[in-house]
Amino acid sequence: MTNCSFRLPIVETKPSSLAKSPCCSSGFTIHQRNCRGVHDIRITEVEVIRYRCKSCGRTFTHRPRGVSRSSKSLRVHAAAVLGYWLGLSFERVAAFLAAIGIPIVKSTAFEYFQRAGSEALRHRRGRACPILRCAAADTTVFKVKGESIITSFIVDALSGKTISIQFLHKEDAETFVEDIRNALGATPELLITDDADAYKGAAETLGSRHQVCQAHVKKNLIRRINRIRREVPRGDRWYSPIKKDVRRLRGLVKRGKPLSIRLWKRAREILPTYLPAAPPGKGERASPAYRMRLLLTELVEYGLNLFTFRRIKDRQGRHLLDGTNNVCERAIGLDGKIRYRMMRGAKSRRALRRFLNLSAYIREKRLEGKLLIDLEPLVA
Repeated sequence: MTNCSFRLPIVETKPSSLAKSPCCSSGFTIHQRNCRGVHDIRITEVEVIRYRCKSCGRTFTHRPRGVSRSSKSLRVHAAAVLGYWLGLSFERVAAFLAAIGIPIVKSTAFEYFQRAGSEALRHRRGRACPILRCAAADTTVFKVKGESIITSFIVDALSGKTISIQFLHKEDAETFVEDIRNALGATPELLITDDADAYKGAAETLGSRHQVCQAHVKKNLIRRINRIRREVPRGDRWYSPIKKDVRRLRGLVKRGKPLSIRLWKRAREILPTYLPAAPPGKGERASPAYRMRLLLTELVEYGLNLFTFRRIKDRQGRHLLDGTNNVCERAIGLDGKIRYRMMRGAKSRRALRRFLNLSAYIREKRLEGKLLIDLEPLVA
């Protein structure tokens, strides 16, 4: 992601000329002309003109660019929004603006940020949803006044743009299917997720090819086989086979290296050895041999889904994906989690939604290669 700059709104001292009345599209006369004070980084006073429509007699106010009903200019609004987005608290934003002669309280900074977030949400909802070839999905949890809020992120796996941010009541296959359909409107060719069973069921229901994140599988697989190896008794009849097969699996699951199709072939080769392992009785814990049986069965059933990403290629035959769900994990971090760690939870669901969508809006502009992001559309 490239570095970028932000452009604050321009604030003028005199209003622009009008061609016709905004209410009746007819002529108008000047009803009143006066000057009013404004809090801004550079100017202190602007001219405001009040007109009267010739057709209906209605009066209306015409202000200079960058000035609204508020005594603070849009440039101040944007500076407060940018300060908070860059990592300052609302209290620190207020202190910074007060230090340069613009007194506001932290609740006002919060209000400015919420308005910008609402505008960013409106922009994102108003755009047409593209038909995605590859979609990545994942969930995370945010706190709102102590309540855990399950938040779903759906990302374009090829461009990295966040398509949808939604709050869910639960994490099951039916909920995920509804969330993906509402966000995309069409079934993606490939769905990339972690190795949660609910996402596996959702991919089957949608009819999409499913790519299970290799990074998640590798981490979970290493943890499971290490635990099985440690817990098998030395005198157990399964001791030697488990030690040998764990060593063979670890050789195929090395940190920092992508998985190979040999992992699925090796699991299919080893699985018959552990089929005689009996399941645990009521109140008993599963034996290491039976846990190896479950692990290998999962690898055989879903192992090929670790390599579905190889079907997605460009015209030169090069792979466009890396087999992980890192693109969605990155979106979760940059759109919310990194900044959220500095917060003590969100004030409300609405505030959290606006915060996440504002971050997604700015990151989307950066992904589009825009080195100068104009903040005026968010605060106007």
